[in-house]
Amino acid sequence: MFEGRIRVPDPKTLEAARFVWEQERLNGYERPGWAELFERWNAKYPGAVFKSYNNFRTVCMRGIKAIFEVNLSSPKPNPRGTSDE
Repeated sequence: MFEGRIRVPDPKTLEAARFVWEQERLNGYERPGWAELFERWNAKYPGAVFKSYNNFRTVCMRGIKAIFEVNLSSPKPNPRGTSDE
C-alpha cells in the first residue's frame, strides 16, 4: 500500500542515487564532490552519460528524495467492517 508518492522514478534516476550511495560507501561514507561523481558516472556508464555535473546532481537528488518519500504502510482497517475486495 502506498501513501504519498505514487509515480515511480525513471530507472536511471534510481540507478544514479544507488551509484552515489555506493561511491560514498567506497569513500569511507563520505560523499565525493559532485563533479567527481559526475566524472566517475560518465566513465562507468558511457551509454548513459550526463551533460553536466549539475544535471547529474539534480537527477541524483531527485532519486534520493523519491526513495525516502516512498512510504509503505500496512493496510488501514475498514471502518465499515466490509471488505473492499
